[in-house]
Amino acid sequence: MSLQWTAVAAFLYAEVFLVLLLCIPFISPTRWQKIFKSRLVQLHIHMKLFRAQRNLYIGVEVADVPESNAEEKNKKLLTEVKKLKKELESTKKSLQKSENEVIAIKKQSEGLTKEYDRLLNEHAKLQVRTQPLGRHHTSQSGNGRPGIDLIIFLSP
Repeated sequence: MSLQWTAVAAFLYAEVFLVLLLCIPFISPTRWQKIFKSRLVQLHIHMKLFRAQRNLYIGVEVADVPESNAEEKNKKLLTEVKKLKKELESTKKSLQKSENEVIAIKKQSEGLTKEYDRLLNEHAKLQVRTQPLGRHHTSQSGNGRPGIDLIIFLSP
């Protein structure tokens, strides 16, 4: 571990020495400017040359494509667009059909719930009418609907 810290310290000391060396004006500022500017100018020139060569290469590739080939590609793309439009329409239709089915199922579910509540109330009324000679105890569930009726018979 100490070897690593020694290497880090040596690097930092070298960096500080280099910065101090650059601060001492033994090399004139115009000389430093020439050194840095020449490197930057060369780099900039190389970058422009690279871009020009790249653009030339792309331009030659585009110019080499025959017109008939471009027309064929255009027709192929148009047929693909038409195919995708048809597929989109069929997907829209199936989505609409599915949404209608969901609405119908919801309505059916609501109707079944109402019918269940009606039959449950009717069942409770019939239980009260046909109650034997005993005590009648109705349990209530937490949802507000009457639960299962419990009939407790009295032994004579």
